[in-house]
Amino acid sequence: MEEKLNEKNIYLDKNGYNEYLKSIEELYDKLKENSKLKTSSYDSAVGDGWHDNFDFEEAKRKEVSLVMQINNKNEELKNIIIIENNNNDNSVVNINDVVELKFIFDDNEFEKFKLTGGCNPKEHDDYREITLNSPIGKAIYKQKLGSIVEYSVLSKKFKVQILRKVIK
Repeated sequence: MEEKLNEKNIYLDKNGYNEYLKSIEELYDKLKENSKLKTSSYDSAVGDGWHDNFDFEEAKRKEVSLVMQINNKNEELKNIIIIENNNNDNSVVNINDVVELKFIFDDNEFEKFKLTGGCNPKEHDDYREITLNSPIGKAIYKQKLGSIVEYSVLSKKFKVQILRKVIK
């Protein structure tokens, strides 16, 4: 069963979606803290509060950056699709599977990845997490074990073979 993921969409599982919402809340919290800092730097300045006040200017720059990040994340919310892991077919790669991949180069490299539906991949001792939204994640999702798939990074094409699932 080959299923192509749309480049514009953001694919998350329910936990990943909750992480995403939490990251927006954290940005709002940072914005509130920055507003307090901006106010205190304004109030403690000599004169009219904002001329030649580095702390105030820095807080304004940070405010603009945070507002842009919040706006981007809120805009991206429209493109989020929640994926459920309801496929019990062990012959295809699904969310939370740890798979061994063979990178097809001049000298082949082997690496283990866990495909996650989250937005914050973590490092582990024996494998790396990748999200459904990464180029490799999109390429291997719902692909059969043994398949050779292609993915692109910065206009360069790469091939990997999905060797096996690693039982955890």
